[in-house]
Formats: sequence, C-alpha cells, structure tokens
Amino acid sequence: MAVVSSEYEIIGPEKYYPVFAGFEISGFNVSGFHKLHQYGPVMHYCRNGTRLVQVDFINFGDVLIATPWKHCSGHQGTFSLRSTLSRFTVQFHVGLSNEDGEKKLSYNGFTIPVTTENIQADVDGAGRNVNVFAGVSAMMFPEVIKEVWNQQFYYPL
Repeated sequence: MAVVSSEYEIIGPEKYYPVFAGFEISGFNVSGFHKLHQYGPVMHYCRNGTRLVQVDFINFGDVLIATPWKHCSGHQGTFSLRSTLSRFTVQFHVGLSNEDGEKKLSYNGFTIPVTTENIQADVDGAGRNVNVFAGVSAMMFPEVIKEVWNQQFYYPL
C-alpha cells in the first residue's frame, strides 16, 4: 500500500483553472488512502505480455477529496467530499527493478472506485448557508454527488 500514498495531488496546488467567469478551482487532494485495507484476494494476470496485479481495497474510515476554490470577489475556500465507506480497485504493473533485478510493483494507472457510500459534501469559506445547501444537496441528490466523486479518480497519477 506504500505505492499509493496517503495523500496525493492530481494538479499542482498553485495553479487555478477557470470553471466559469469569476470562479476557479485548483487541483484536488485525496487523503485517507493510508487507512485502506486489502479486500479479497490479489489477482495476478497478463495483458498484452505485461504482468499485472489487481488488488481491491476497502476503507471503513474517511476518504476525503478536497478542492481549493476562489472567486473574483475575494472569497476562497475548499469544496470537499467525504465518504465513510469506500472500495477501490487498483492495478499494479509487475516488473524488474533496474538496480538489483528484483521484482517490483509500479503504479501508473487509475484508482477505480467500486462502491462509495454516505458521501458528504462541504463548502468551506462561502458561509454557513452555502455549506448547509451542499450538505442537503448531497442527501437529496446522492447519485449526482457520487458521479462527481467517481470522476475525480479517472485521472492517472
């Protein structure tokens, strides 16, 4: 599990990208992977001559996705999604290290969410009403929030 860090950033933390006029977001951070536990057997297989290992991980604690945001009005904060139950599939390439010829695992793919339950949404920095609205929206439209959650994992590390 050391291959998948406890925290990683997909896009550099200093660069913001426009979402719409006056509103920008930065790269998101994912934390909580260090709390994952293996779920089920390790599956070994080959694809196009490449040896791969697939492992499922489950987390009964918090996995958190946090995205910094800022508005042209000067307001800024963090949009975050938190899940208390998550299961992920991770694929590792099996290869040889250049130094000593021993087998090593490398990770250069996707972390695929298999199931995620009880996703909570928070918006910090925009006031209590906006934060309450985000929380209520997560309860009223759980599939929309789940889709937002899942899309964050389809970027290679």
